Amino acid sequence: MTMMPRDDGGAAVQMVASRFDDGDKIAIGAASVPSIAITGSADLGEVDGANLVADAACHYKIGAAPTAVDDKDSQYLPADQIVWTPLKDGDKVAVIRHGTSSGNLYIMPTSAGVTP
Repeated sequence: MTMMPRDDGGAAVQMVASRFDDGDKIAIGAASVPSIAITGSADLGEVDGANLVADAACHYKIGAAPTAVDDKDSQYLPADQIVWTPLKDGDKVAVIRHGTSSGNLYIMPTSAGVTP
């Protein structure tokens, strides 16, 4: 039986289908590190966004040649939280640690037509 994730109030939480085998893992550290370009595949099809999850608090930025910074100019991602963000085929995700925490950022591309 599949369990639907629920929020603190008991309401169902909508999830976007993704596949990690089409994804990337980036080490989070003191300097901004970009991912590989996020592109579609035969299994995934055209990319419309990505689920991001990190095991340490970080900041991220998306673009063709992004540089993440530890301030308000880059999106903040708390540790162990999943966020979906839109992106275009070929975009990269850059990441930098928040404060002194280090870990990994996992990028799982999404497509409207894919089931995990």
